[in-house]
Amino acid sequence: MKRTSALMLLCVMLLSLLQLPSPANGAEKIMIEQVVTEYFGLRETAINRRKFAETRDSTSHLSTSILRTEERRITHLEDMALRTGIRLLDARSSVSIMNYSKMQDGLIRVKAYEWTFFDYEENGFTDFFGMGVWHNLVLSTEKGALIVIDDIYDEGPLTGMWVGESINVEESDIFLDIESGYSIETLMVPASTGVKFSRSGVATYADQWVFNQANNGLWEQYYNLDAYKNYNPSGGDCANYASQSLYEGGKLPFVPSGTYVWWYDNKGKIGRDFTHEHTASSSWISTTAHRNFFSNYAPYGGVLVNNPTNSDIIIGNPVYYDWTGNGLWNHTTICVGTNTAGTPVVNSHNMDYYRVKWNYGAAACKYSTVKIGKWEVLSPNGGERWKKGTYQTIRWNVLDEGNVWIELSVNGGSSWETIFSSTPNDGEEMWLVNRVTENALIRVTSLSHPYGRDISNNTFKLADLTVTSPNGGEQWVRGSTETITWSSVGLGGNVRIDLSTNGGANWQTIISSAPNNGIAYWVVNSVSTTQARIRVVSLVDSTYSDTSNAGFTITEPTK
Repeated sequence: MKRTSALMLLCVMLLSLLQLPSPANGAEKIMIEQVVTEYFGLRETAINRRKFAETRDSTSHLSTSILRTEERRITHLEDMALRTGIRLLDARSSVSIMNYSKMQDGLIRVKAYEWTFFDYEENGFTDFFGMGVWHNLVLSTEKGALIVIDDIYDEGPLTGMWVGESINVEESDIFLDIESGYSIETLMVPASTGVKFSRSGVATYADQWVFNQANNGLWEQYYNLDAYKNYNPSGGDCANYASQSLYEGGKLPFVPSGTYVWWYDNKGKIGRDFTHEHTASSSWISTTAHRNFFSNYAPYGGVLVNNPTNSDIIIGNPVYYDWTGNGLWNHTTICVGTNTAGTPVVNSHNMDYYRVKWNYGAAACKYSTVKIGKWEVLSPNGGERWKKGTYQTIRWNVLDEGNVWIELSVNGGSSWETIFSSTPNDGEEMWLVNRVTENALIRVTSLSHPYGRDISNNTFKLADLTVTSPNGGEQWVRGSTETITWSSVGLGGNVRIDLSTNGGANWQTIISSAPNNGIAYWVVNSVSTTQARIRVVSLVDSTYSDTSNAGFTITEPTK
């Protein structure tokens, strides 16, 4: 979307304006505004009619070259609709005339900023998107009438339509405004003292500072120029805009030091008279460095996805573009949600796009995204042994908003049961273990965002040991061989078996080690008692033991 002749063009234009003898007078201004307004009105009508020529009558103040250019634009719009899988319904535009002056050669230069909003249909659902474009118009006086003879503009890769020299430059030409050293004390105070990523906040900020109808059509208010430098003159503002959205809206703190850094330094000065003094890390303002930071900085949990599909593009996450597929990442956008058809949409600066379908590039374009906030079950994560009847803490990493759903599998993931249908995403939840299995898994799922899910890396055990016989009321006779049984899950190894003849006050070992297979045989050699109990103790973990629920009787044999 960017071309290298930008700075030269802008410099030439600015120098030309500085050489003007005088601005247009009052009457000329009225005429200029009428002609420019008519021109942009015809552009809007042409989109709706799909034919620019039909919008031009004999009194239209347009040259033949402008007519041909705008006919070509209609073709580009139709190609865009076909490429992105939509059907254009209609369009509406608004234009802000920024300045106009009469040149020494008699030509009038007009700089204007146009927003066009397109209503469209996708798979039976209707929605709209917007596109903000700078125009540099040239007007000429012919036979006493003003005529638009030229319009230099660039709509970027969305439509592929540009006229004259592009006003953009390649990412590789960005002049990184970075100092070799800076004082951390002068950095903005982090938006959050903890890492709690607000996806909805990202979208809110991104929508506000690309286009906001409350801004009353003033371009200066589309960018947050009171707080941040505009990097368009230095190569592009796309990464800067995405970084602002992640910081201001998403509440991700600065990372001022370490292997990977991401920061913006306002030198303690706010206001558009001072933003030229601001500096930033390359990862804040450069697409390549931005992508590298968010895919590598572990605390933000970024997961890089190349060649993503719709399901990979999530609100709050950046999306990166390699326009020609040559390995150079040229552009950054930010996902702000989905359209009514369920397709992810993105916003961006340079070009200024509002809620456009994310995969709008040409056939050669490659895409990638970073899923910020990698979800990870921390505990249990495999190999643990949790005892039935005890409270245990389920833990997971937390870098997102909303609630979570926690499930248990007792068969290695073949099926799942809910143990918490909705609990705050605060990173931990206490659970009273009420199941036994050797193949347990925990799954934690975000209730707000579809990719926010993780499962224990490996199975763990929900263990228990329970005496099943004798369990109270039995009558055993001295000298007889009796069967002691128990159930055991998640323990293995051997067990020790003890006997109490006084209701559990004292114990004596009757079998020092037996296989933990749930059954052992004992020749009854105890004294007679009505308060006998059996205790089975795991030799793997002595905290696992169980005793008969009630006393049983040992009697002398009948004579």
